[in-house]
Amino acid sequence: MDKLKIKIILGSVREGRNGEKVWNWLKPQLSQFDSLDFELVDLKELNLPMFDEAAVPMADVPPKSPAAQLWKQKMGESDGFIIITPEYNHAIPGALKNAFDFLAKEWKNKPVAIISYGASAGGVRAAEDVRKIFFYMQSFVIPTEINIPYVWEAFDANGNLPEKLSVISQKQLAELQKYAEHYKKLREGLEK
Repeated sequence: MDKLKIKIILGSVREGRNGEKVWNWLKPQLSQFDSLDFELVDLKELNLPMFDEAAVPMADVPPKSPAAQLWKQKMGESDGFIIITPEYNHAIPGALKNAFDFLAKEWKNKPVAIISYGASAGGVRAAEDVRKIFFYMQSFVIPTEINIPYVWEAFDANGNLPEKLSVISQKQLAELQKYAEHYKKLREGLEK
């Protein structure tokens, strides 16, 4: 079986974002899952325009913007996702919601893992936004979720988070692998 493609979406585009620290903490843990092919998709680098397409995403019309075309292609080829999101004003960042709005069928029947961060709540309200959106996109959000409270002080001098979060991360990645395998078989069965 080919490696399953997992896209890791870095959901904040602001200067000084903590998402890069979360990504750097997560990256070494990925090597334990050699049947998964991970790729970071950084919305800041992608630089999507505001969603202003005439056609709705379900129409499957190629977007006008080259950045949106690349986004559509990368998410379409994926077998699952890890969303790294901060919580801004008790919700997901506008750039992340905008990116979600470009797509529809690319999300369908694929598992999603959530890593959120923020202040005292650790981004749980942003995570709930992601859950709600992906429920209606007919995706499966895996049960294990990582929430990082007080993110600005959560990392030690070496860029590590508390060990309990690494244990949760390994559980989350194992679940993501299991569900990515399951949903890939499901999608292949639906295509027949």
